Amino acid sequence: MQFDDALYRYRSDRLPNLAETTQRSELDHSQPLASFFGQIRLNKITEPMIREYINARHASGCANAKINKEIYILMGILRRAKRWYLFADEIKPLRVQKSTVGRALEYEEKIRLQRAGENNPRWERAFLAYVLALNTALRKSEVLKLKWRDVDLLERLIYVRHGKTRESVREIPLSEDAYNAIMRLREQAKILFGECLPADGFIMFWWPGSGKPDIMQRSKGFRSAWKSMVREAGISQLRFHDLRHTAITDLATDQNSDETIMSLAGHVDRRMMSHYSHIRKAARREAIDGLSKRNPHPRWDTVQSTVQFGENLGPRREPISQVYEKNGGDDETRTRDLCRDRAAF
Repeated sequence: MQFDDALYRYRSDRLPNLAETTQRSELDHSQPLASFFGQIRLNKITEPMIREYINARHASGCANAKINKEIYILMGILRRAKRWYLFADEIKPLRVQKSTVGRALEYEEKIRLQRAGENNPRWERAFLAYVLALNTALRKSEVLKLKWRDVDLLERLIYVRHGKTRESVREIPLSEDAYNAIMRLREQAKILFGECLPADGFIMFWWPGSGKPDIMQRSKGFRSAWKSMVREAGISQLRFHDLRHTAITDLATDQNSDETIMSLAGHVDRRMMSHYSHIRKAARREAIDGLSKRNPHPRWDTVQSTVQFGENLGPRREPISQVYEKNGGDDETRTRDLCRDRAAF
């Protein structure tokens, strides 16, 4: 079988079970493979040929992470043909620098972003998307895919029907700020399209700089407006996706359970949940430290001891470490009441 035919079958079986964005990613990463291996029969593919492909992709400027995704597709095709075992010991994933879990905005940064977005009408839609993501933990793709049928204004709920994975399908209550952002977007849509908005119309609809807006086509994004807003706020290295990390961090800081966070955020990576569990521990420790600040501090350098020391029967102040040493048994234990004293025998 030729590689092109095997790739077609691989796509036909695999793609229908993937999310839309993952489907596009798989198609993009399979194109270079089709161009390189094309008409070659699967039983003619060799290890030097695969290494030649990797070197060619490096020469074209591709990063290791991208090449790995392409090799994983090749691996899947060859496994189906029962031939990957010939290369499994020699062809290994390329080394990729570990990505960071993400960053969370500080309160002061939120204030600066809010002021920047409110003061420039050109960034209004990016600002409203910011408010929505910060108060719902939605991904950018989930914000862009929202339709008016996904919003229940009476119950103040958002239904995420098309998420990254199956676990991403969920319903999210709208806070006051998120509800107001939705209503601002609704008012904007009514001005352009009339009072009766179509249920299948997109909340973040297509609105080119020059041209007619189309509510039935979703926006491609607001990258330039977002970058300008972040730059105006004086914040460096902030992705829109970091708003999701910020929302989940705030949920964890407020001592919400893993189940609550997962139900609101959908699919969360294991590294992320581990990160948020540390946040909850820090929050609990900070709460206990707050109790300590409200209480008078005893002098721990000394302690009142009423134990008999030689001929002195009265109380005597001893350093606490010395009290621990002198209160041991004859067998040098520190818990005389729990151990039998050898001197009694």
